[in-house]
Amino acid sequence: MEALQERKPGRYIHGTRSAHGQGDEGVDHVLIVRADGTALYARMVYVDVRGSVITEMSETPEPAQLCTLRDPSYFAECAAAMRQVKPNERVQEVPWQCAFGEGDTKPGELKWFESCEAAPATCE
Repeated sequence: MEALQERKPGRYIHGTRSAHGQGDEGVDHVLIVRADGTALYARMVYVDVRGSVITEMSETPEPAQLCTLRDPSYFAECAAAMRQVKPNERVQEVPWQCAFGEGDTKPGELKWFESCEAAPATCE
């Protein structure tokens, strides 16, 4: 969160995952942050369902986007809230949404961007 607050250029990988008795599901997020506060962003949603004999994995890559990061103050507030999380305690709403996005028990859309538009995937 602090690196995003500072607009530190680089490649970031962020995984959000929810495990349950029959498997797990989540989202793998990849950002290439630029110094101007924009980021190339792509994500892949996955579901891993375990049965008694067969394990099924489905992955759904989504199209790349060019996004504008939210104001640095958003990431500062997230970092501060995340530092307050205590082991073995329920995570409060603000740090949860900062790390996992929308949703109560499973990963959702990250709230890290002001706006996004479709962008071709590129190598950077």
